[in-house]
Order: sequence, then structure tokens, then C-alpha cells
Amino acid sequence: GLSKTSPWRSLSKLEGITLGAGDSVFLERGGVFFGTLSIQGRGHEGREIYAGAYGRGKNPVITGSAEIKNWQPMATNLWVATCASCKGQPANLFIDGVSQPLGRYPDKGYLTITKSFNNQFSFADSTLPFPDDFWKGAEVVIKSSRWTIDNIPVIRYANRTFDLLLPASEKVQEGFGYFIQKHLSTLDRNGEWFFDAETKQLYLYGDARGAPVEKMITVSVADVGLFISYSEYVRIENIAIKSQALTGVRLVSSDHVTLTALEVCDSGVNGLVVTGCRNTTVQQ
Repeated sequence: GLSKTSPWRSLSKLEGITLGAGDSVFLERGGVFFGTLSIQGRGHEGREIYAGAYGRGKNPVITGSAEIKNWQPMATNLWVATCASCKGQPANLFIDGVSQPLGRYPDKGYLTITKSFNNQFSFADSTLPFPDDFWKGAEVVIKSSRWTIDNIPVIRYANRTFDLLLPASEKVQEGFGYFIQKHLSTLDRNGEWFFDAETKQLYLYGDARGAPVEKMITVSVADVGLFISYSEYVRIENIAIKSQALTGVRLVSSDHVTLTALEVCDSGVNGLVVTGCRNTTVQQ
């Protein structure tokens, strides 16, 4: 890890190491590194802790996604594979680098709540044709007010009524919209997917054109790409940070951090989160 001829090959080597003023971490251009680049230490003005690129080619990539292989046909146009590296619900699924949508019902727009119960835990839709228990275990996305949208698991579906595991942000109102996701029955278009947390199995819809054969399929499983904590005078530049499950870059209680020419994309929740820091600079 101290020369180009004998480099570390894993970001995990840096875990638990406290860096000092003038220390540098270089990632090889053209390389792809899975996991989190963790930086902790104290530089000072004129002798920053540095992380960047070396060599020739494209900027190095820190990726939060793991490849899923061994897809097996399950039913007509449905495929299944095990995601052993998935700790929970993956944030995104990519086919040849392109993000794919979760399966949802309906495919576009919203259904309409036709009956509310003056509470935050249940609602009904008299137009649904599905039998009891059909949507049990799915997730509903509810527009619970004009300014809130909630994602809530369904614990019971009977008589066209949804009972929810958690309360919506506001009392559910008639005439407001919702749709259904995270259920196998929502898969009906190429690229749509669903993850079963209990079995750690991924399900993917793909017809003759969309079948996962000879395609690169990855899912976001690592939470954070670049994590800097309790540090000062740190400079990071010329790194691509892609496909994290939660956050591309997270800074915590760190001062005088400069981020230059970083490419941050396809984060599951946030690209950049800064908490309790002073004098943070982000520049092209």
C-alpha cells in the first residue's frame, strides 16, 4: 500500500487508520473500488490530508453496487436470483449501468382513495378487483396530504381495504392518490424489479428483449461512498462516486474539507450530506 508496485486492492484497508498532515491516498485511474473510502485524521493549513487519482485514464470509481449473477427463469418473463450481499432493500437496480424502476401498480399515475376511516392507519379503494390478502406485504405510496407522501407497508388487505403497519403523516383522506409497490404482482414491464427481504431474492421482469442474459446487472448495497468524520484540512478530488444505497458523500464533524471535481451520481437518497462541519468547500 505504499507504492505503485504493491498497492492495496481494497478500500477496507483504510478502515481504522488515522491519517496525519501531508498523508495522501491515491486511487488508480481506470480502477473500480467497491465499498466506502473512509477518511479520518487531522491535517493543517498547507499540509492537508489528500485523496485523489494517479496514473492514466478515467477517474477512479468508488461504487456501492454489487453484481448479481446466476439469474434463473421463474415464470413467463420473470427471473429470480439470490442477492447474498443485500443486507436489506437495495436502493437501485441497474442493467448495463442504467437505473431501472421498482415494479408498481398502476404503471403510471395514482389510484384514488374512495373511503377513509378518519385515521392514519387504513383506507379503502372500492374499484380494486383483487381478492383478500392479495396485497398483504406490499408497500403503498400515499399522498396523505397536499405536502406529504408516505411509503408504508401493508399488514392486511381485505374487502378492498388496506391496513397499514405505520401511521401516515396525516389522516388519510378520500379523493387523494396512492399506488402500490414492492410486490411480485407489480412486475409487468422490462426492467421492473422486486426484492424479497426474507429470502434475499431479487425478481426481475424481462421478455425476449429484456431478459438478464448477457447483461450486467448490479444493485446498490454499500451505504456511503466517501465518509469523512472528525477530521480537518482534507482535500478530495478527481474521483467518481456512484450507486451508493444511501449517500454518495457524507461529512460529519469535520472542518476545512474541500471537494473538487467529484462526480456523484445514482445515490439512493442523497448525493452529499454535511453535518456539524465548518468551512466546507465544494467546487468543480
